[in-house]
Amino acid sequence: MATIERHTTKERGVHAVHAISFIILLLTGIGLYDKSFFGITKLFGGVDLSRFIHHWIGIVFIISLFMMYFQWKGEAAVFDKDDKEWLRVFGGYLGKGVKSPPQGKFNAGQKMFFKMIFWAGILFGITGIIMWIPQFFSLPKIIVQLTYILHDMILIGLVMGVLAHVYLGTLANPGTISSLFTGQVDEQWARRHHEKWYKQVSKKGK
Repeated sequence: MATIERHTTKERGVHAVHAISFIILLLTGIGLYDKSFFGITKLFGGVDLSRFIHHWIGIVFIISLFMMYFQWKGEAAVFDKDDKEWLRVFGGYLGKGVKSPPQGKFNAGQKMFFKMIFWAGILFGITGIIMWIPQFFSLPKIIVQLTYILHDMILIGLVMGVLAHVYLGTLANPGTISSLFTGQVDEQWARRHHEKWYKQVSKKGK
């Protein structure tokens, strides 16, 4: 079975760090959210250590977010007419026999998710820092309280987005997840899901 490289070792490493940091933030955040969830903090050595881990893993999350943005922005941050058509038919997911237009390395849905993750991640980080050291910003108490609410709302949106991302990258599209473990995808998969990217890669390989 012929395969082609979809993601380099560096790209996969950055993605892995970002994903793992998000999971740690989610677990420690839930554990610190209310006393009734303090039991979760035992996974990380208790409440105080969980708070310490949450703060500093948040920094890792932000750094890896920017690293991920700059490594993929060339392909994921640019939309063309085929992407607009993909969005119009929703990639063919909502109806049988609906043909979606050829896509580049990332389809339009992945590009939308890329933008959402980036901007939501920035807001997530900003609100987190304000919650961490509110005295540094000298903000009114009501603003700090609203920051907590916004932080929680962003988290809910991110969790929903990540769950959809995981589903579409596994059960909905078999063969996709291998690119994150080995960096390779089957040529037939590449031709079927990312035809424009496949043609570009094939030309370079000749």
